[in-house]
Amino acid sequence: MDIDHSPPGKLSVMRASPVRWVIEFQVMAQFMRLILL
Repeated sequence: MDIDHSPPGKLSVMRASPVRWVIEFQVMAQFMRLILL
């Protein structure tokens, strides 16, 4: 919900909520599994 409020760039990643970081990590993990399998 803070997507518009957070500034673009690397700072946005640091300010982003941990939930979003975890979700992106889960998506990347699943994508890597699909490639490996």
